[in-house]
Amino acid sequence: MDNKYKISYIREYELYEFGYVLQPGNQYTFPEGYTYYELDALKFATSEFNRFEDDCFIEPLNGTGLLFIYSDNSIKIYMVDKPICITGGVVFLFVASHGDLKFSLAAKGLAKTIEIGIPVELPPLEKGVTVEAVHQINYIEKKANKHINTMHHVLYEILYVDKGSLICKYNNTLRRISSGQIFIIDKNTRYYLDSENENTAFVSIVFNTKNPLSGALVNRTIPGNLEIFRKFKNIINENENASLFYLDIIISELNILLVELIRSLGKDDMYELQSGNMVSQARKNETVQEVLNYIDANIMSGDLTVEEIGAKFFLTSSYLSKIFKEETGKTISQYKRDKRLEISKKALLEGNMTVTEVSEMMNYCSIHYFSSEFKKKYGYPPSEYANKIK
Repeated sequence: MDNKYKISYIREYELYEFGYVLQPGNQYTFPEGYTYYELDALKFATSEFNRFEDDCFIEPLNGTGLLFIYSDNSIKIYMVDKPICITGGVVFLFVASHGDLKFSLAAKGLAKTIEIGIPVELPPLEKGVTVEAVHQINYIEKKANKHINTMHHVLYEILYVDKGSLICKYNNTLRRISSGQIFIIDKNTRYYLDSENENTAFVSIVFNTKNPLSGALVNRTIPGNLEIFRKFKNIINENENASLFYLDIIISELNILLVELIRSLGKDDMYELQSGNMVSQARKNETVQEVLNYIDANIMSGDLTVEEIGAKFFLTSSYLSKIFKEETGKTISQYKRDKRLEISKKALLEGNMTVTEVSEMMNYCSIHYFSSEFKKKYGYPPSEYANKIK
């Protein structure tokens, strides 16, 4: 079971070996003889799976669940955030992905318990912020009204002003960073740093992360607090003392510091990228462009849920959907559908691939579904399209 920890994200209108996905928000009338339950999901994995003789229906009510499917002595895991139908006879286990989860179950009769003979483990928790490397740590003191530096990093740089104030110029923007404030300079940003009209001291840490930092976190001033100040102090002390495993402690402290900064912005409110609250309209446009680039780069590697995309950019799914529609005029689902079809059309016009090959390349669940979607968009099925427009 080399892939036992690989999680697949389910998507609407698709067929799976366990059954299919229902359209969220729709009202369903279950067949005669079915009973509706609202249950608390398990928080742990077990070797005791379930099997219903008839189809059953599951819907997470307040979060996401993990669906384990057992077949041919192996397990597949799906992240479930939508209502699903599980075909009768399928051996499965449904648990909470994290925290408490209530879910609804509509089933006919009682499930049979199937004890499987292979190990079952919950997938490891995924980190949201992972500092990969720290390249430079400095505590810098400058007199008033002095040019400090001109830099163009390919990495992130976090600044913390201990006393005085800094003026940071970047992308035709000027920012004042006062004592006690933090400023994270985005990757690939050319900037100019000057001290203002008083002696200034500040911390500078150049680092890189495994995943991109939230667009809401970079190129903006963030107020500090005592705990954040202590993190910077610990990092400076560890760097100066260079004791055994000091870099491990620095990376750990910086990870916690970044998480604390994200949390300090609040929950849903932190993601409201509004002028005067979070960042300017230009930053909102930039965030949506980053999301578009991410979708385009991953469009052929399988479906991306709104939740998964939002997690990459530290945006709630509701707010991401809102700003995406405002900036593009489309929902994320519509954009993904149109992008897949656009790439499919180009591949067909080049004439080097069959319809089946294009369908598989774009990860459609079936050639019939691909043909149906293509005809809705372009007026002809893919098998006829290239000849029709010549």
